[in-house]
Amino acid sequence: MQNVNTKLSLKRVIRSLILFIFIPVTARILNIFVQQYDISLMTSFNIVGSLLIFYDWNLFGIHYNRAKYNLDDTILYTVVAYILILIWTIFSLEKLHCRVVIPSGDTLLSYGYARAGMMTAYSFMEAITVSIAVKCATDHMIVNHNELQIILLTGLAAGLGMTVLFIPSLNPFTLMTTLLYNVILMIMLSYFYNQTGSFIPGMLGFALVNLTIMIISIL
Repeated sequence: MQNVNTKLSLKRVIRSLILFIFIPVTARILNIFVQQYDISLMTSFNIVGSLLIFYDWNLFGIHYNRAKYNLDDTILYTVVAYILILIWTIFSLEKLHCRVVIPSGDTLLSYGYARAGMMTAYSFMEAITVSIAVKCATDHMIVNHNELQIILLTGLAAGLGMTVLFIPSLNPFTLMTTLLYNVILMIMLSYFYNQTGSFIPGMLGFALVNLTIMIISIL
């Protein structure tokens, strides 16, 4: 991949990361009143996530245009991302018993009035906000032919960040398996970005996998 730097200002990077951090923080505050964390996080993803997307609309547009003008690679890597992330997610849920940031099938069935909002929040809103946050956090990294190190470092840092921000459980085993899931997921997203110059293929694959898991859980 070409090292194409979008040259985000440090101020924009910090503000974007603060907005992303506010997604789980706002959810926890809302949950004091709502007392249903999946609903609280859905609301936070949809509202605070929308603010993050609006704030970084130009960044999103740059990556959208890169994907649009390189459509063959975009389609190919979106399909590859979907398949690999789906396999990894199903394996992690069934064998590692980790926690993924999506509501359970029981929750989706119990809160039918919020089902569309939850499916949107935990698929596309989650994938877009994570992609923007990771891009902002790594924008000032210098590649200089060290793509593999950057991919691994990004995966480790972003996976740790996701696990800490959306802490799944205080159970040490669940924390470790969830950390492993998140690190591998972020490594895959970083790899797809590295190959295409856009976070769109990985983002779409990630979003569609979460959507697929949720649909399967309510059938």
